Amino acid sequence: MVVLGTVFAVIIAKQLYGGLGQNPFNPAMIGYVVLLISFPVQMTSWLPPHEIAVNIPGFIDAIQVIFSGHTTSGGDMNTLRLGIDGISQATPLDTFKTSVRAGHSVEEIMQYPIYSGILAGAGWQWVNLAWLAGGVWLLWQKAIRWHIPLSFLVTLALCATLGWLFSPDTLAAPQIHLLSGATMLGAFFILTDPVTASTTNRGRLIFGALAGLLVWMIRSFGGYPDGVAFCRPAGEHHGSSDRLLHASARLRPSQRVNHAENYPKTRHYVGALCSGFNRVNCGHQPDDQNDNC
Repeated sequence: MVVLGTVFAVIIAKQLYGGLGQNPFNPAMIGYVVLLISFPVQMTSWLPPHEIAVNIPGFIDAIQVIFSGHTTSGGDMNTLRLGIDGISQATPLDTFKTSVRAGHSVEEIMQYPIYSGILAGAGWQWVNLAWLAGGVWLLWQKAIRWHIPLSFLVTLALCATLGWLFSPDTLAAPQIHLLSGATMLGAFFILTDPVTASTTNRGRLIFGALAGLLVWMIRSFGGYPDGVAFCRPAGEHHGSSDRLLHASARLRPSQRVNHAENYPKTRHYVGALCSGFNRVNCGHQPDDQNDNC
């Protein structure tokens, strides 16, 4: 899976288009989408070993392993390294979509322990708030522009609000969309890729709005719980078109240059041809009419 994703990301999505700065699609997103479509089970689920699932190392054990190499129960770093490499569980978006398909109402779903947090599930809102803080810092440093993040978040919030008002029993509330999944990561760190995004302010606003609409549609009606990875390649079609139009607009003034003035020989040949054409057409006319010619 790692090799296949790398091949699609580096060779197909990047090098075939000319390398660095020439790729119309984000290589990381292309590789991720290919793996997500090709290996949906392996990419969306992972079961830890039974002994680790029963006795998950706590915070104190993790601190002691980092500084001393041993846990309070006698385990060491090698045992943990061989037994576990991460802990995965259902995300708020995945839980919501699965529960809605099972026939549960939104009111029942919001009573689940995963949504016991303040806004969008225990821990997930803080992850997105941390990404939001990082995005604000990027804006403050002028590393990115505000057009794409703002239009993306406003469109996503607007679509989620309208959908929730019209169908509160089947569609998630706006805070679920804004503060769960990869919303803030996509808004500030993925969609703002300078190579594949739009190059004009109007194009950036349209690009962000299109991405926000696609994310909401995929989350609400698609087969995947999150749609940030899919909205990036889809929105990049608009980014490529915008770059082409912007480039052609910049070339139009130069196309209006009188090239005959830059090439005296060409101007001489064109003048001789025109004068010869006039003599042929006017040669059979009287002298007074030749003067008019």
